[in-house]
Amino acid sequence: MKHLGLKTLLMALLLTFVFVACEETTTPNDPKPKPNAPKNLVASSIDSSSIKLKWTASDSTASTLFSGYVIEITPGSWQPVSITGNQTTAVITGLDEGTVYTFNIFAKYSNGEESASSASVSWSPATRFIKNINDDFIKVYEYASLLGSGLDLYDPANGKPRTLTVATSGDWNLGLDTRTDGEIWFGSPTEIGYSWTGGTPPDVFVSNQFYPADAIEDVYDSEALDAIKHSYSLQLAELVSVDLQGKSGLVMVVRLKEGNSSNFTYAKVFIKKSALGWLQGFIPNRYIEAEVSYQRVPGVPYAF
Repeated sequence: MKHLGLKTLLMALLLTFVFVACEETTTPNDPKPKPNAPKNLVASSIDSSSIKLKWTASDSTASTLFSGYVIEITPGSWQPVSITGNQTTAVITGLDEGTVYTFNIFAKYSNGEESASSASVSWSPATRFIKNINDDFIKVYEYASLLGSGLDLYDPANGKPRTLTVATSGDWNLGLDTRTDGEIWFGSPTEIGYSWTGGTPPDVFVSNQFYPADAIEDVYDSEALDAIKHSYSLQLAELVSVDLQGKSGLVMVVRLKEGNSSNFTYAKVFIKKSALGWLQGFIPNRYIEAEVSYQRVPGVPYAF
């Protein structure tokens, strides 16, 4: 009996050794390690054919194998775009306004391996305007001016924004109200309450999302402009009371139905603040200056 107990103990120890040895040798080292994917991919429309992408670097950049990123673009027959080194921005050109592209960015190693997953964003380019139909900077004038307190974001006849007076109020997309001292209101013209002599302006809806910025291209996003975070309403923004968080301007997002379209057209408007304040120039023709990113294809909710 003593010998049987000893044999049983030895057999148990042998089996334990076999199982442990199997566990330690059945997971071999990966001969070709893969990098981790980048994160937080966001986009901004530069113009009607270009989009700028920005992302958070892969946490594999410290590896000696790290060599950069690869961007894959759909739809279309695009070749992968290679980004060398630790760069975390890229401008993609040759795009079509109104087409929604999906960008997938992978990290890559010099051993030929790419990250198993990618960061992704969908976006479309949009037309950018810094000048109006008169080839002047886009200006909207104070109430006392005869030069016009309304803005048409896009005049199809001329292909640019135009400043409007109340004589053409039926075409106003945005309006400026400076009638109250110390206050500057800008937004949906139907909320201003002017005496319209050129027809009632259309309903133009302003998002509740406002973006302090130094330039229109500083605003990136990963969600379309019809995402749930955007709550649109007929409203005015009182510029003087806006907290710019140290920035020199404000971007607002608007949407409207142009012509007979049943779909919304989307735009973003950058309002510049000078060293002297929101209003530039001299009484009675002080003005605010703006830049516009306008999606010319209705139903495509991307404009920055």
